[in-house]
Amino acid sequence: MRTLQLVYRIFRTWTDALINGGLSSNRLLVLIAFLPFLIALFATPFPSAAWLIAACFSLLWIGFVSWRGWRLMQTNSIKSARDYDRRAKFKLPPEYAASESLLAHRQRKRRSKR
Repeated sequence: MRTLQLVYRIFRTWTDALINGGLSSNRLLVLIAFLPFLIALFATPFPSAAWLIAACFSLLWIGFVSWRGWRLMQTNSIKSARDYDRRAKFKLPPEYAASESLLAHRQRKRRSKR
């Protein structure tokens, strides 16, 4: 089980680095998704089984990358909202400095319900 967790962490770190890397890294993510179809096209005597395996791998890969992208987007959103509440809003004119981020508003609303 520890080996599986280690492999997942290494794979997750590599995927996160590709997602944050920019346009050329995103092209690599798309290439990895469609690479099994190229292999199935040229290197197999059983085309239907190979296509099925390639489609399953591609769907799993696209799902994993989408999930990691969503998680990274949420994390960056929370970091930027906290940075706005701590620093950025005080650089604005005084009438805007009293504002709060959407994250702070939601947290305050959630606390007031209790």
